[in-house]
Amino acid sequence: MIIIGEKINGVIPSIRQAIADRDEELIRKRTLAQAAAGADFLDCAPSTATEIEYETMVWLIDLMQEASDVPLCIDSPDASLLERVLKEGRVKKLVQDVQQITFSGNYANRTGQNVLYIT
Repeated sequence: MIIIGEKINGVIPSIRQAIADRDEELIRKRTLAQAAAGADFLDCAPSTATEIEYETMVWLIDLMQEASDVPLCIDSPDASLLERVLKEGRVKKLVQDVQQITFSGNYANRTGQNVLYIT
């Protein structure tokens, strides 16, 4: 079983406020608590307005990866943002949800992505 810690999500009121206020201490505490509880991945879902989502996601990725080595699970409905964000930070990431994207073996090969299996 893989456990994904889902507590860094902008739909949670305290996290939404922490994101708006750039409250690094609260984000670090939640990141460390989930890592200590045994999460295999940590969800990173700012759930912000589209025009600030990339900037916010990068801020969260940097902050969460400074606090913990647990891999991140990136969550956004914006496929182009996901593609950009996967290049950020130092720890490998998992994309939690993919909407309206078709697998492309050529793209995976061109970008050097490892493909384990496709269902």
